[in-house]
Amino acid sequence: EAPYAVGSGLTVGKTGTVGWGLFIPSASRNKDAAWDVIRWVTSPENDVYMGVHGGGPFRASTLRSKEYAAAAKATDVILQAIAHGAPVWNPSGTLPRASEVIDKSVLELTAALSGKQSAADACTNMARHIKEIALS
Repeated sequence: EAPYAVGSGLTVGKTGTVGWGLFIPSASRNKDAAWDVIRWVTSPENDVYMGVHGGGPFRASTLRSKEYAAAAKATDVILQAIAHGAPVWNPSGTLPRASEVIDKSVLELTAALSGKQSAADACTNMARHIKEIALS
């Protein structure tokens, strides 16, 4: 959990959260087919498959699944962060090239959570990405 100030009235820290979304444009000529694709991509079995193979799950049930827990680290921490996060956080506009920083940070965090690099290395790499992308 993120830290919080004593006397703030909070019982847990708040942190920003980001996520993925799938949308059907209002001008789409194939809304039914697009909806079929979204339902297929986000089905429980496909979500587990994507999560186990390095994708970001859409479903909390995937985060709780035995298959995903075997492939990823700290799923309980991820679920806590989602439960206590501030879903309206949006750095776009306040941080130059925020989406690039987020994309690279997600890759670093995934590598750390999957045991492919240390948490310290992930943090060092994320700081480097912020410096090179957003602060240059």
